[in-house]
Formats: sequence, structure tokens, C-alpha cells
Amino acid sequence: MAERLLGTYARMVLQLKRGAVAYVDETGWRVGGAPAWLWVVANDAITVYAIEDSRGHEVIKNLLGSDFAGVLKADCFTAYDSKALADIEHSKCLGHLIRRSRELEDSKAGRAMAFSRQVTVLLREALRLRERREQMSEHGARVARGRLEAALDRLLAGSYSDPDNARFAKLLRRHRRSLFNFLDGPGIEATNNTAEREIRQAVIIRKTNGCNRTATGKRNHAVLASVIRSCFRLKRDFVRYVLSLLRQRGPAVLDFAVP
Repeated sequence: MAERLLGTYARMVLQLKRGAVAYVDETGWRVGGAPAWLWVVANDAITVYAIEDSRGHEVIKNLLGSDFAGVLKADCFTAYDSKALADIEHSKCLGHLIRRSRELEDSKAGRAMAFSRQVTVLLREALRLRERREQMSEHGARVARGRLEAALDRLLAGSYSDPDNARFAKLLRRHRRSLFNFLDGPGIEATNNTAEREIRQAVIIRKTNGCNRTATGKRNHAVLASVIRSCFRLKRDFVRYVLSLLRQRGPAVLDFAVP
């Protein structure tokens, strides 16, 4: 079955390459007892899994291609910061940053708490601005966003003696251009929840059924899981889809075009 679905899998990867946004995440895996990584790349309709030996940037480069013109939505894992991905527009997950800011705030006291608390307030205000965006005029939205960005820039211009605050400020400076671009339009989510939700399905399988024993097994797993999960997301009957494929003579590809 996986063999017959290879063409469908390739078409799904092509759809992701042509999409406006790709949500990406990764988690630990094992193949034949050896360490590996399961990657997920998803958009608002389909999900593609890939199981690789590497957790490096080359996995994303190979999946999305050198001509990917969309936005890469991910967390702040260093692989996404590679120069090989510099031509892609990035958008960072505000959910991860807010959690990190809250954890930092909870671990500090006195003046050392102020920086992370102010960052949390600004990031949450950005989320509220996204919720109000459709009810605002273009001018009002630009003004509100400008105020947020100016306030963050003032925070990041400071120097912080606390080592944890200094590291967090450095991280925010490095990703400054990727923090608020989800406000540019309705097509990009503020968080990476799409990828996190899709990778959760793989984590359940890892805990209950284990991972893969062979290279062929990991390929079959990635192909079948991608098609099954995408059918579920598009409310399509996987069994009916696969039966229609198996009944055809010669190569056939399932149509995952969004209705």
C-alpha cells in the first residue's frame, strides 16, 4: 500500500512547497534502535511526515526545496537559523516565547523579573491585536503594531546584568524581524500549534507502538501516516480513497486538492 501511495506522498510534498505557509516541528524517533527524528511539515489542510537520521536544517531544505516562497513557521530551534534557510521568510511561534518568558518571570524576583514580565505583556498584546485585526482599519492596525514594535525595541535596546535575561534578550534580538509578521495578513497563525498538534499524533504512536525497525519501515510509516492524517483533516474516507487507488491499473495519485 505504501508503494502505491508514493506518488500521492510526492504530490503532497509538492503542495507544501507551493503553499503560502509551512508549519514545522520535530521530535525524537528510533529506527532499528538507533536515534532518528520524525519531522512534520503541515499547512492548513495537509500533513506530511518524514523520518530522518538528522535534526539539521538540510531536512527542511530537502522537503521544501530551494524555491519555497512561503513563510516558515517554527520555534526557535537553532536548525531553523541556518544560513541555508536565510532566503526563506521566517515567523516565530509566540506561544513558545510566551511560555519561556513566563518561566523566566517565575524564576526571578525584584528588578530581574521586570524584563520578562514586560516581554510577556507585549507578546500577549500582539495576540490580542491579531484577534481584533478584522475589526480595525488599516491605519489603526498599523499604528497599534508600530507601538508594539517600538515598545519591544526599547526593551531590547537595554543591557541586562542577569544572565538569563541577557540570553533571552539576545534570542529576541536575533529573531526580531520574525516576531510580529504574523500580523501582516490572516494566512499566518501567531503560534506553531498546527505543527505541534500534528506531531502529537506521532508521539502517541511512539509511546504505544514503538517506532520503526528498518529503513523501509520508516519510509512506509511516513507515507501512510501522512496520507491517513491528511484524509482525517480533510474529512475524507481513507479506506475508500485507498481502495479506489488499488483498483486502478498502473500508477495513480490521490487528489488532495483542497475543496
